[in-house]
Amino acid sequence: MRRYALAALVMAAVLTSCSQQEEARPLAPAASVLPAPPAIPEAQHYTSHLIAESYEHLTAAEAAISSLEQAIQTLIAQPEEDAVRQARRLWRESYSQYLIAQASMRLPVSEPPEWRSAGLTRDDLERQINSWPIEPGYIDYLAGYPYSGIVNDTALELTESSLLDQHQFADDSYVSIGFHAIEFLLWGESGQRTAADFDRSLKTVASEERPAVINQGRRGDYLLHTVRLLRQHMQRLQLRWSPDTGYYASRLAEVSPEKTLQASMLTAQSLIADELLNRYMNEESSPFSKQSQADISALTTGLSHLLLPEDSATGLNPMLVPYPELSQRLQAGFAGAEECLNDWQQNDSEALARQNCRLKLIELLSALDQTAQQLGMEVPLSE
Repeated sequence: MRRYALAALVMAAVLTSCSQQEEARPLAPAASVLPAPPAIPEAQHYTSHLIAESYEHLTAAEAAISSLEQAIQTLIAQPEEDAVRQARRLWRESYSQYLIAQASMRLPVSEPPEWRSAGLTRDDLERQINSWPIEPGYIDYLAGYPYSGIVNDTALELTESSLLDQHQFADDSYVSIGFHAIEFLLWGESGQRTAADFDRSLKTVASEERPAVINQGRRGDYLLHTVRLLRQHMQRLQLRWSPDTGYYASRLAEVSPEKTLQASMLTAQSLIADELLNRYMNEESSPFSKQSQADISALTTGLSHLLLPEDSATGLNPMLVPYPELSQRLQAGFAGAEECLNDWQQNDSEALARQNCRLKLIELLSALDQTAQQLGMEVPLSE
């Protein structure tokens, strides 16, 4: 028995030691294990540029969510169609800003062990902010199921705490909070939800075509709770990227600009290969608002802002001066992705439009890989 207890203590000590060693490194293993890149004098301002990009767009997202909260309060007090439209506009604005920030904020920075135990890591917060696809019937009524979802489960008290407890309770698609729960509550299953669904004074009359919509008050309360939770989670991410006091910003100050650039190139390739090509191009990320194309556009915009900003003194721009052909290829890659997204809605075939954009993104991924190689950085190309 003593041998088992001793073995358990040794194992716990080893795990603690590994955790402490990982925390001591500013970058997470995905980036820290890569061979050190060569010195690049032109990269000296890249870290401050990346931090500023994260903080700027997360701040803009948090501000738009605060405005969304006020719009939801107006919708509840005065359920009119103009209020619904305003809330939808602010949802789009906040979600786009959050997606633009992905290119910079997904950098693999080491995090304290207590964040993992408390469910406060970046991955944990992302699951609460941006989980999709969702099962809409877990939230509210659907055609043929007029009384389904948390909204219509009057036995469940609606609080921020209870909605957190319900989030992904039995399945990843059982999403109760975040951008896409809010999207469904604002647009409904077919994208045609009206202000009447939030009118507490309205007694909807059932018909053969549509059963009575009930629990208007709970629907509004649910929406308000989810927006407040979203603001809290976004604010937590935003503060971590504060240039002066943020945790992530301070950890990046411990590594060389070249190492930050290498980690950033790794993040950019992963964002294209793992997220854009494998997820966003294959599924509808925002099906209720029918704005999945805008999601993809925001993600590629974030990559462009980070890597090839208008300021020629920041991003990759100063490092590509000796390589004009490579710079042109990278610019063409971003331009091609933007053009295909703009042409998406004019294309008669949804499948063909997606395939065209997929090919453009693969070209952009290849250009990024060539850029990393030219700068002497070992960055494994995502499959």
